[in-house]
Parts: sequence; structure tokens; C-alpha cells
Amino acid sequence: MQDNQFAAVRRFILEGVDFIIIAPTVEEGWDTVLTEVHDAGIPVIVMDRSVAVENDDLYLTNIGSDFLHQGNLAVEWLESEIPEDKEIRILPSLAEFEYDPAYDGKVCVSIWRFDDYKEGVYVDENGDPWELA
Repeated sequence: MQDNQFAAVRRFILEGVDFIIIAPTVEEGWDTVLTEVHDAGIPVIVMDRSVAVENDDLYLTNIGSDFLHQGNLAVEWLESEIPEDKEIRILPSLAEFEYDPAYDGKVCVSIWRFDDYKEGVYVDENGDPWELA
């Protein structure tokens, strides 16, 4: 799918469009094609997911959700709503975390699990209780 996006962007360059808006299916691998767009003088907006590029000047802005912030809000709500003596079960997303915005939310919850660990409260992707070494 990403190759299809790259091909479409390259067609837009050849067509001389005035602007390109990209909703990347994958964050990685955009350096070359965005450099081509930049060299052609066509402004780019990235939406939904971000792109992992070495030079952020290759696009104007990213319009999308702050998934890490959303994860932090979820953790704050859990902390305020779940009594200390109650068990919490967190079920992970089935998304491919390496290529999905859900990754940021998972990172936030994982950090919370380790920072505020309470025995028997947290589970891994398989539903098994986490053990601290």
C-alpha cells in the first residue's frame, strides 16, 4: 500500500499540482519521496499519522491526533476512577504498533504500568500478569 502512495505522490509531482495532502499508511520510508516533492516546490501537509523523516522541513505541518496525550488522559482517568483495592485489566490493541498511531497510547500505558506498579494489577498482551524482576 505504501508503494501505491509513493507512486501517487510521484504522479502528482509530474502533474504539477499546487499542494499535496498525505495520510500515510506507514510512518517510515517517506524521506526520498518527500524530498522529491520538496525539490519540486510543492507544499505537503501530513494528516492522521505522522511521518518519520530526518528533515521535518519536508512538510508544512501534521494534522492529527496526539495519541500520547490521549493515552495520558486515559491513564489519569483510570487513576482517579478505579479504587486502589480493585484489579485493572488492560487489553492491548490488535494493531501493528510499529506502524500505527496506537503505538503512542500503548507507550503511555506501558510507562504507567511500570511507574505505578501494584502487584496483580497489570497484564501483558496475552492477558498474563506482569512480574517485575
